[in-house]
Amino acid sequence: MQQQDFPQYAPRPRQPRYPLTEAAEARQTERDKLTPYVAVALAIAIVIAGVLVFIVLSDNIAARAGATADKAPVPSAQPGPPVPQPIRTKPTEKSPPVHGIVTGDGTWIIGKDIKRTTYESVIVETCYWARLTNLSGDFNSVTEMGFGRTGKQIVELGPNDVAFQSDGCGEWTEVR
Repeated sequence: MQQQDFPQYAPRPRQPRYPLTEAAEARQTERDKLTPYVAVALAIAIVIAGVLVFIVLSDNIAARAGATADKAPVPSAQPGPPVPQPIRTKPTEKSPPVHGIVTGDGTWIIGKDIKRTTYESVIVETCYWARLTNLSGDFNSVTEMGFGRTGKQIVELGPNDVAFQSDGCGEWTEVR
């Protein structure tokens, strides 16, 4: 079998639709030289725009998920009572607790109303308590919170806590 000779492929020279002047040919040649640079610049701009969109979307997702996930209580696998929302109350003027006992519902300022120590409460009904970093009433001010139905609740007021809030927990007694 004999090998056939195929003609070599040669691109046809670019022919303008109409004859160009020398100045127009020079401009066309300059544009042809710039085309790869424009394509690279466009690709870089698209990549930068994509990265910026990713950053903005990931920040929004993190903000919606609650950037303080490490402070959130671990949910129980068992279904429980409905979770009450924190009560947004301003601190009330109360007399300091007598002999390390905090009685009633409210918000107490640590160092003024109550001591920075560990307290316990024996709960008969549903109870909500929270350790607060400030008195803004904002949910982000809650360092730790707890919900109890019955049994013993123990709260240790930490060095960053500014106030303690309790609702339905009855009497908190200092642990010695």
